[in-house]
Amino acid sequence: MLAFQAPHALSGALTNGSPTFNEGVQAYNHRQYSQALSKFSELERLGQGSELVHYYMALSYQGLNQISMAKAEYSFVSARARDAGLRVNAQ
Repeated sequence: MLAFQAPHALSGALTNGSPTFNEGVQAYNHRQYSQALSKFSELERLGQGSELVHYYMALSYQGLNQISMAKAEYSFVSARARDAGLRVNAQ
């Protein structure tokens, strides 16, 4: 079973300036995984799918027990993240 690990700099992540991202993080923190995934997917559709967005997508999929989708997102992050801590969490 995969363990939930929120990014180590969650407060920093909330200051990225994107209201949609912030709403997604808040939904995730309140265990509203479908709503969170909707916000993160919207960012991806708009071309704003950063490594952190994909990491939260993985966490949200995991919260919804969609493990194969979560694994795909974790793989994406572990292969592309510039932040070593985020890569480690994704692995």
